[in-house]
Amino acid sequence: MKRIENFFEEMKSHFLESDIDSFNEIKEDLLEQIEIQLEEGKTEQEILTGLGAPETIAASFYEDKRLDKALKAETDIIAVEDVKKVYKKDRKLKRKKQLKKVKTVLYVLLTALTSILVIYLVGFALIYAVQEKFFAIGPISLAIFFICILYYLINSLKGKQVIHIQGIYLLSIISLVLSGGIFLSGHWYYEGKYYEEVFELNDLEKNEMSLLSEYPVEISTIPIGEGEVPKVEIEAYLKKTDQKNLVDRSDNKTTLLIGKKDGFSPLKKMKKNEVIFYLPQNAEFNDFSFTINHGTVMLSHIQAGKLSVEIDNGEINLNDIYSDNIEIQSEKADTMLSGFYADIKIDNKHGKSILKEGQGTIDVTSKTGLINLNDLTSKELKVSNEKGKNIVSSSMLDLLTVSNIEGISVIEKQIGDTTIKNINGKLVLTDIQGSLKLENKKGQVIISEKDPLDATIISDTGIVKWVQNYNSTVAFNVSSKSGKVSNDFENKKDASHKVSIKTESGDIRIIQKNGKYEQ
Repeated sequence: MKRIENFFEEMKSHFLESDIDSFNEIKEDLLEQIEIQLEEGKTEQEILTGLGAPETIAASFYEDKRLDKALKAETDIIAVEDVKKVYKKDRKLKRKKQLKKVKTVLYVLLTALTSILVIYLVGFALIYAVQEKFFAIGPISLAIFFICILYYLINSLKGKQVIHIQGIYLLSIISLVLSGGIFLSGHWYYEGKYYEEVFELNDLEKNEMSLLSEYPVEISTIPIGEGEVPKVEIEAYLKKTDQKNLVDRSDNKTTLLIGKKDGFSPLKKMKKNEVIFYLPQNAEFNDFSFTINHGTVMLSHIQAGKLSVEIDNGEINLNDIYSDNIEIQSEKADTMLSGFYADIKIDNKHGKSILKEGQGTIDVTSKTGLINLNDLTSKELKVSNEKGKNIVSSSMLDLLTVSNIEGISVIEKQIGDTTIKNINGKLVLTDIQGSLKLENKKGQVIISEKDPLDATIISDTGIVKWVQNYNSTVAFNVSSKSGKVSNDFENKKDASHKVSIKTESGDIRIIQKNGKYEQ
């Protein structure tokens, strides 16, 4: 490097004091070229020979400066070739400076990101080595790989030559391959320490019971005989800090905390934990609540004042549940309830909600999920779905309210009053009894009836098709402002039921089904 420094000292002597800034810019560009050629294996002597004599570089600079000055003078005459030469050189210099700025910004961002990754990985390795006695070979080897990259980036930003480049390159490859091999072997992530415990649950008839888990968990119940003490059995993979905070008891509440996430969650893959409640079958408990991120909740033969489940993803299966109130909130969990007697409220955004053989006031909401309700008895049942599918069948519902935006709603063999609001979805109604009120915008409506009923249908542009058994005592009053109307049904003079259908521009078709009615 001494020979290079002497080269620039000699070149500097050929520049005027007023042009030192220009000299520094030229020096910076030449140093960048020298660094590239050194990395390619050229010697200092070869590089300096290729650059030319210092006085030649200085003379070329002053020649360009003279030409630039002449361009701005009115009396000088300059050859066209010289003008083109100066113009091209100036554009090349500007492009070079712009690319250099972009390269510098990119290197700074990569350096910052790599530094954060190194600190994150090393911090995880140190903390979990001390607290959990876990030697994180996978994260450590990945940290070494990023340290090698960081070393290269920092030297490049400083304009220094990377020393031992081949050794650094080899170390980075080895560390990356080692990290990948550990990942494929399934031992890269921290999975927790095995832990098991059984403890009694006292005074559940008076106290609240709450379970919280940010780790995967499977929850189930096993009935026990009268007189036996309720208890809970836990088999889990937890951190040591999680084990210490597993149970929290207060005067009127018991809380189980099955794992809590920390800032290193991306480096952990916790195994599924198992929690089993042993509960007397005929005993009535106070409040049960479950809040989990991912897992399975299977509860059966429970009598509780209130039961609530909040889950992001997984499965819920409730069977033979007697409760004043059941609340379920889910992002995407398949939910099934059967044999229940309770007022139920379910908000399941994208999962399946299946309810059968139950009684109580029911409210089910979804965005894109399936709602399937079968063999239910209720004073009031509400269904709201944006883009999913609704199925209501074989139920006795004093009041059924359905809100449908773009999904499909199928209602069959419903006994009671039915109210439906539909935007752009498809409605299929079969053999409903009671009364029907339907507001429709653009959706398609298909109704097939064996027995007569009173109905009022108002539609905008949606098509309405009604198929009625031929011997039904029904009077149809149909009209449309601009749609086609077709009525094949002969109104009975003594009709005790009336159907009114009005549309703006949607077509209306009333079809009489002759002969024996086919279910």
